[in-house]
Amino acid sequence: MEKYSEGYKTVERKAQTLLSTMPNSYSQFISISRQVLVANTRSQDSSQSSLHWIRGRKKGRGFGPRGGSGGSSDGRVGGEGHQSYESRGGRDVGGGGQGYSGGGGGGQRGRGGGDGSGSRPPQHPNAPNDSGLEQAVSKLAIGYQPPPRGTAGRAIQLIVNHYRITGWEQMSCYLYDIDIRLPRRDGHGFVQMSAGPTGATGGQPARRLRNERRADNTRVVAKMAAEWADAFSGRLYAFDGQKFLYVGQQLPAVSATPTTRPVVIQLDGFAEQTFEVRIQYVKPVSMTPLVEYFEGRNRRPNPEDFREALQALDVVLRYMPAQSLVSIYRSLYAIDGREAVTRRQEGRGYRPLVPTNAEIAFGHYQSAHVTQTGITLNVDRTATLLVIGGPLITFIERELNITNLRAITRLTDDDRQRLNLKIKGLKIYTDHIPNQKRRFFIDSMIAQRVHEYRFDETDGQSVTVKEYFRSKYPNTGELLQNVGLIKTRNNKYLPIDVCHVYPDQPMPRRIVERTPEMTQQIVKSANSQKPSTRFDLIQQSAEEVEAVGRALMTSFGVNLEVNPIQLSGRVLPAPQLEGNLRRLKSGRPLKRYAFINYSVDGPLRSTTKFEECFDRFFAKLVDKAREMSVDIADGPEAKVSHRATDQVIAADIAEFKQLDMIFICIAWSPIYKTIKYLADVHGVPTQCVLDQHFIKTPQEIYFANLMLKVNAKNDGQNQVLAPECRPFAAVKKRAVMVVGVDVIHPGTGGAGDGPVFSSIAASVATFDAEFSKYHAAVEGQPLNTEIIATYDRMFVRHLKNYRAKNSNALPESVILFRDGVSDGQLDQ
Repeated sequence: MEKYSEGYKTVERKAQTLLSTMPNSYSQFISISRQVLVANTRSQDSSQSSLHWIRGRKKGRGFGPRGGSGGSSDGRVGGEGHQSYESRGGRDVGGGGQGYSGGGGGGQRGRGGGDGSGSRPPQHPNAPNDSGLEQAVSKLAIGYQPPPRGTAGRAIQLIVNHYRITGWEQMSCYLYDIDIRLPRRDGHGFVQMSAGPTGATGGQPARRLRNERRADNTRVVAKMAAEWADAFSGRLYAFDGQKFLYVGQQLPAVSATPTTRPVVIQLDGFAEQTFEVRIQYVKPVSMTPLVEYFEGRNRRPNPEDFREALQALDVVLRYMPAQSLVSIYRSLYAIDGREAVTRRQEGRGYRPLVPTNAEIAFGHYQSAHVTQTGITLNVDRTATLLVIGGPLITFIERELNITNLRAITRLTDDDRQRLNLKIKGLKIYTDHIPNQKRRFFIDSMIAQRVHEYRFDETDGQSVTVKEYFRSKYPNTGELLQNVGLIKTRNNKYLPIDVCHVYPDQPMPRRIVERTPEMTQQIVKSANSQKPSTRFDLIQQSAEEVEAVGRALMTSFGVNLEVNPIQLSGRVLPAPQLEGNLRRLKSGRPLKRYAFINYSVDGPLRSTTKFEECFDRFFAKLVDKAREMSVDIADGPEAKVSHRATDQVIAADIAEFKQLDMIFICIAWSPIYKTIKYLADVHGVPTQCVLDQHFIKTPQEIYFANLMLKVNAKNDGQNQVLAPECRPFAAVKKRAVMVVGVDVIHPGTGGAGDGPVFSSIAASVATFDAEFSKYHAAVEGQPLNTEIIATYDRMFVRHLKNYRAKNSNALPESVILFRDGVSDGQLDQ
């Protein structure tokens, strides 16, 4: 190190001290990070701040602690991976350690140490050239190996929901490419039915097919296999529903030269259609990289080889269970055993439970993983909300809580607006053509009815929808004339009498968010079992996967052991906290606040009742706040009560945006999202209170929990780790900023409020010594893009906020946690 300046030596000594004194708990804490970013910032001249990326990442996919450590300082030798168990299903991950400059990382895919050559730190145009410091820091033992076993707490034996896959070392697997096309009815081109799965070719993302399209493709391939004895006779296969087909023995009639087969099939009640299926041999799927890795002969495996082998195992183990279960993304759900979802009837006074158009389906999630014990299948219990299928008329009756749609005179504009929120994006089919279904996606219900909407036929004659159906399809009978027509996404107009809702389609997220009862019921149903009951259900799913897929797995030479893996763990002592429900760590004064009542249709419509509830509620709230060390005013500066509309909410929040807090009383209604959106726009904290709590005045614990929310929103501190329990005890005297970064992408399918053109990048950063207060930065970016091109700008906002909150000082060190990127993307 003699060639470096004294300043560089100082930084190196500080980093060495930091790493050598790092406690084991900190090692465990840091093991879930995707990247570690150390920032040496000079507070006396912020313009000279420099960021130095250190590849001490512990890479892994999943949800729990991941990765490993112990790689040599130059990244040439990989260390051992941590063993972790997460709440979702205990995904054990084993991996290698990390070095700098290209050294590989531990994690789910078991990646070992790299050769330390090739990749360079990301370039930031505004950063000074500190290449010498980079080289100095690169020689530090960033990926040092922690003690092999922890000693804190007490030992405990654990059973995890991982099941060992055996025989994979000699797995015989051949990959074939499938391309399915349907000639268009007009003779102009084809409808492309197949698409490569995400990351199928060179790790590039591809179009994700809808569940029904994958199901159609699976049926087409099954028909082809049944009719093509020369290729498939006596051979079992696994198809991913999109592009890839795997077999344990090569197909004798298929070569690397594409072969096209016509397949005539009737799908889901449609008329017979002729598909073109092109199939060609690609290559054998090699397990050699995994074998060499577990034998210790390859510490630098190609992650693409890992991905390819694991993808093949996933498809093989999933294919047979998916034939009898409902497949939704990566989970499989049972057709029976579902729970109907109910909601409170709208109106005043007593509101009984009424049925909804949702049901809770139960099933399991499964995925193959690389672990310290070998290749395992992770199986976990899962639940989701599905739309109940059936006639659209029945769907509307449930939604409006009426028994007979034909008995009402006409739907009101409010009824139609409410329905449009629920039916937009629903997949339906029509039955007015005998022995033939036609699929559509609903755009909306329009005001015009069957006898009012006119269009021109092919001969130019203008007819109403009612006249057209009476003439062309007399079997439909008398159509409803009291409701509007259904407009589809391809601008077709249909009477609701001929429309049917497809079953087993996921309930749109926007509907779930607008119906809190749905969220409550699915959380309760999915998580109310005892641990033993939940694990019994997981065990049952694993046994079913093995039973129905046994013959197929045997054809590939693999087996699934149905005995769950056991391992040892430790129960750590509970950390000590400063602050509790009796006295907060730091109560922030609440001197100026307002109260708005938007629940004006129930008991609170009476002024006397409202004043009585208000006095009682805020008397208890103020008492509890002062008991918890929050200096709060005796009452609000303003108190208003009126019916909520988007315009009224916007005006109210704009009027009170200068206050510390706005308390808002609401009923079960969709205005919550509007309130939060407008509050964010105006930068004022809000606290919503359900009218049922405001009226009945809950127990003391309710007010304590309420004040925890209020104090946190008001920039107070509720609880922090005691100094002796903080994972950053070794660096507590340094100015450290912890940053978390992630990108969220919109869901697929036709269930949204409209087209979505961007993903959302979010970053949060601490700015206090206890790591309990965070500054947030959010920006839009190109759809389905993980790399955040504007992160420099977001990070500068974090630094400016840190400096403003800390007497014009910048952090000396920054630790950054990044989720959602692969090893290959970290260099970007």
